[in-house]
Amino acid sequence: MNSSAIAFVCLAPALWIVWSWLIARETDWKRTLGTAAKIGGLTLLVSLWWIIPLGIERNYGINLLKTTETVETVARTSLAPEVLRGLGHWFFYGRDKLGPWIEPVSITRSRSG
Repeated sequence: MNSSAIAFVCLAPALWIVWSWLIARETDWKRTLGTAAKIGGLTLLVSLWWIIPLGIERNYGINLLKTTETVETVARTSLAPEVLRGLGHWFFYGRDKLGPWIEPVSITRSRSG
């Protein structure tokens, strides 16, 4: 899971909570804070499965994200047409000295090239 994706997904509910409290006046501040705490706590709880290993890797392992998910690698494949086709994820285009990580990529590139 990409941590920036979690941040962007949490943005809409956060805006909705603020809107329902300050603009629509559907709730008071105590209930708003309680709801935000419950949602935030649950989000943290279900995200621990990737947060803990990433923290362990950061402290004791190699910096995997620095080598696999660089800004250039992620941005290169996140073009609008690729995202609409469902192929905007960087992993689909990964290569190493043995070739592409996913076999259909080599077939597609050999036909179009």
